Amino acid sequence: MKLQRIYMENFKCFTKKTVEFDTDATRIKARNKAGKSTVQEAYFWVLANARGSVAPKDKVDATTRVMIVLDGVEYERVMLPDGKSEYFIDSVPAKAKDITGKFPKIKEYSLPGYIMGLSTDKKRKELFGSKADKIDKATAKIKRIKKELKTYEPSAEKFSVRKGVIDDIINMSGVSEEDVDEYYVKSGLDKLVDKYYQDRRNDVEQEQKLTKELSDCESTVLETTIKSGIPYDVKLTEMLKNGSEKAVCDVYMDGIKWDDLNHASKIQEGIRLISYLSDKDYPLWIDDAEGVQNIPYYSHGLQLIILEADKPYRGQFKTIGLEE
Repeated sequence: MKLQRIYMENFKCFTKKTVEFDTDATRIKARNKAGKSTVQEAYFWVLANARGSVAPKDKVDATTRVMIVLDGVEYERVMLPDGKSEYFIDSVPAKAKDITGKFPKIKEYSLPGYIMGLSTDKKRKELFGSKADKIDKATAKIKRIKKELKTYEPSAEKFSVRKGVIDDIINMSGVSEEDVDEYYVKSGLDKLVDKYYQDRRNDVEQEQKLTKELSDCESTVLETTIKSGIPYDVKLTEMLKNGSEKAVCDVYMDGIKWDDLNHASKIQEGIRLISYLSDKDYPLWIDDAEGVQNIPYYSHGLQLIILEADKPYRGQFKTIGLEE
């Protein structure tokens, strides 16, 4: 998709501003708080029907208008002083969903790092798609099985104590060694001993069954994660200090947790992640991109928004000064 123009009227810091974009890549360059991020916000305000206060602080009763020209089509949103919005496609009245329906998940697939900032559940759904439910069910089952298996951990000790009690009874009874079998029957200890062994067998069988279930569930999670095509390791549970587990969705790039990557690496890995997850060719917006080297170049158009000027980048960029 080619982003050609954004026109803003009474949108945040802009009274009237038109930004023309190059067909390949554009660098927007200006001082802090000059409106670089505002251009990006205007884009999503229309195409994603974003909410929030957008009118200039000194013109709260003004009518706000933003028009996006994308692939030659004009998408326009007008917010009236009463807060109601009107929508247009090529000047023809439309509904919000007529616009947003053309650009599903536009924030997820336009902003590197957006997906990684989602909640655990939403992030899982984005990373694993239709497989997320299968992973969630298997992960929940793993948690339940591990909890149940803990009840079998002291089983050997429990049965050892019970066996010791039986031996003590025999010792205290004063029964001679040759009369033990007869005493077992008369006293009913034979039934107690049989129950002891049966209980032990039952526990061992159940423990083995649960262990196999646990292994199967862990294999399901691993296999489903691999088949999802995500080129990263994903940790789905975390052990807490009290011994319980909680659901997480921590992504690791070459052994390094996403949260521990530097800003430039997060942008580059975020772009890589989008390329794996999306078949859309939305313009790519990168904020705070100073210092980012070797940004992958996309033929559909790479839009850069940076805070500082004159850092080396690959590719040829059209530079726009917002303060001209």
